[in-house]
Amino acid sequence: MIKGTVEIKFYCFLFFFLCLSGCSISPKEDVSHVGMKISDINQEKKQEIFANEFKHTSPNLGVSLSGGGMRSASFSVGVLSGLNEVGILPKVDYLSTVSGGGYAAYWYVSSLYHSQRISLEKELFEPKVDSSLFFNDCYPASEKDGFPLYKNTENHFYNTCKGYSDRSTSQYRFQNQIAQQSDLLNYYQDGSSGIINGLKVNTIQIMEYAGILSAHIVSLPVHHVANTIFDWNVQVSPVKSAYNFGIERAFGLHPKVLTSGRVDTKVYQNSQAFLWMDNYSAEDITFEELQKAYKESTEKCFVYNRKSNSCSKMPFWILNTASNLNRNVCGFDTPKTKTDRVFEFTPVSYGSDRNGFVDKPYSNLTLSDVVQLSGAAMDSQYSMFASSIGAGALHLANLNLGEKIDNYHPDSPTSHWRTLLPIPFYCFPKIESPRQASSIYLSDGAHVEHTGAYALIRRGVKNIIMVDASEDDKGEWLELKNLASMLLEEHNLNMTLFNEEHNPILLLDVNGKPVLSAIANPLNAMGNIYYGTITGFTPGFIDKDEKNNFIRLWLIKTGIVPKRLALNCDDKEAYPCSVSKFIEKNYLKQYKDCEANHSGVFPNHSTIRTSAEMTVSIYNAYRDLGKFIAERLNISEDGELAMNPLNTEVESLKPLVTCE
Repeated sequence: MIKGTVEIKFYCFLFFFLCLSGCSISPKEDVSHVGMKISDINQEKKQEIFANEFKHTSPNLGVSLSGGGMRSASFSVGVLSGLNEVGILPKVDYLSTVSGGGYAAYWYVSSLYHSQRISLEKELFEPKVDSSLFFNDCYPASEKDGFPLYKNTENHFYNTCKGYSDRSTSQYRFQNQIAQQSDLLNYYQDGSSGIINGLKVNTIQIMEYAGILSAHIVSLPVHHVANTIFDWNVQVSPVKSAYNFGIERAFGLHPKVLTSGRVDTKVYQNSQAFLWMDNYSAEDITFEELQKAYKESTEKCFVYNRKSNSCSKMPFWILNTASNLNRNVCGFDTPKTKTDRVFEFTPVSYGSDRNGFVDKPYSNLTLSDVVQLSGAAMDSQYSMFASSIGAGALHLANLNLGEKIDNYHPDSPTSHWRTLLPIPFYCFPKIESPRQASSIYLSDGAHVEHTGAYALIRRGVKNIIMVDASEDDKGEWLELKNLASMLLEEHNLNMTLFNEEHNPILLLDVNGKPVLSAIANPLNAMGNIYYGTITGFTPGFIDKDEKNNFIRLWLIKTGIVPKRLALNCDDKEAYPCSVSKFIEKNYLKQYKDCEANHSGVFPNHSTIRTSAEMTVSIYNAYRDLGKFIAERLNISEDGELAMNPLNTEVESLKPLVTCE
C-alpha cells in the first residue's frame, strides 16, 4: 500500500512537472545583424552594429587566446605576463578567447574585477590595480625546499624564493593559486611535501575520482529519463560539475592568504563552501555585473590617465562558443564548420551570425558557466565524436559537456510543448532552420574556430595579436588554415602571413582549401612570432586611408628554438630555466642526432595529456615559454606594434643541445 502511494505521488509530480514545462513560455528577443558578410559591411554599418561596445572601447588593439585546455591556459597566462611586462597589456582594447585561452582570460578578468571591487569598497577615488602583482612569482631553486628540478639555477624572470613557503606569501599568491589548483578535476591538492604526505594525497585524490565516477553512475538513470525518454534538458552530470568547479578554483578564486598547506584553510575573497570543503568553488559573476565593472573600469581609467599614463583597464572580453541546432537522440548530424556558428558572449551582448545578436548581457548563465561551455571539448560536436556511434556513446554515458539554451529568435517556438512527448514523438517534425529550433546547443568554441580571432576580425580590430597554443605536434597549423579558409570562402577576406625572414607562408591551395603540409617543426622552430595582414574589407571599414584599410596580425606560436636552450639558462638570451631544465630532465632524448620530431612532448603535449598530468613544473614551463616569446613584442607611443628580432646565434649561451 505504501509502495503504491509513493508511485502515485511520483506520477502526480511527473504530470505536474510536464504540464509546467509544456506550458512555459520561452522569452523572445529583438535580434539584429543575422547572416552578414564582413566584406559587405561598411564603416557606418560597423559603428551601428557595435555601438554599445564602441561607447567604452575602440577597435585598435586586440588579443585572441586559442583553445588547447591547460596547455593553452598556461601558455596564455605567460603571454599575458609578457605583454604586461613590455607595456602592451594595459593598452589592449579587446580580449577574445576560446576554451583553454578562456581559462587564462577568466583568471585575468576576474582578478581585475575583484581587485576593483575591493578598491571601490574602500572608497578609493582612483581604483588603480597594479596588474603586475597578478604575474609575480619567485623561482624555486633549492633542492632541500622541494624543487630538485631547478637545483643550482636561477630564473631571470623572477626573484629567487627564500624557501618553499615563500611562494605562498601575498606577493606571489596569484601565480601560486593557479599552479596549486591546476588539476581541474581534483579538489584535494595539499601543498605540503614528503613521502607520507604524498601517499596520503594520492589516496585522497583516487578516492575523489572514485567519488565523482560513482556519483556519475548513479546519475545515469535520471539522465536517461530526462534526456532520452524525454527531451527535458536536465543537467545531471557530476563530471561536468566537477570540471566547472575545477575551472573556478584554479582561475576564479581571488586569493588573500595562501600560507596554509591545506586547501580548506586558505583564505579567498570569493570562495564558496560545499559540505566540509570551504573553498570548493568561486562565487558567481554575472554578465550584468561584468558589464557594470567594465564601465567603471573604463571611466576610472579615463580619469586616472589624465594624471598618469598607467591604469590596468579591463579589456572588453568576448567568450566564443560553438552553436548547433540541437543535440539529442533524434539525430547526431555533423554540423558544418562555418563562422556563423561562432556564438559570442560579451558584457553587453550575446548571439551569432546564424541566430542573430541581442544587445544586452545574457542572464541565464554565469561567467564561469560560459567559460566551461567554451571549453567543453568532450562533446558530440567535436569531430572525434561526430559520428552517430561516437555521439551516441557520449550521450549513453552522459559525458557531453555542452548545454542547451532557449532559442531567443522571434521565429522559434514560444512554448515547450515537445517536452510533453516521449521519444520518438518529440523528434517530429524535424527542424531544419536554426532560427526555428526551440533551443540552441552550445559547446567548445574550438569546434568551429579554434583561434578566437574571428570575433576580433568581424569588429575590424586594427591590430590583432593571435596566440595559438593548439595541439599541433606536426606543425601543420591546421586551425589557422581553417580560419583562413573560412574567411576566404564566407567573407571574401584574404589572410597572409610571413616568417621572420619575410618569406610568405603558404596556408591555402588554389581552391582556397588548407594546405596539408607542415609549416614549422614545433620542436625545431626558427622563430615563434609571425606577422601578416587580413585584406578585402570595404573602403573605410578599418581605416579611412585605403592604404591602411587592413588588419595587422601578429601570430605567437608554441614552439622551441633549440639554440636558445642553454646550460646557462640564467642568461637573459636563453629560455628561462623553468623551460630548459624541464626539457633537460624529461625530453632531452627528443633531440637525439638533432632530429627533433618526437610528438606528445613539451611543448606538444596533447590537450588530454596536459590535463591529466598537470604539475607545477609543467605549468611553469608553458607559462614562461609564453612570457619569453611575448616579451619580443613592443608598442610605440602611437600604438604601433613591432617585433624585436630573435638571434639564433648567441655567443654567451652554452648549448643544451649540441649538433655537429
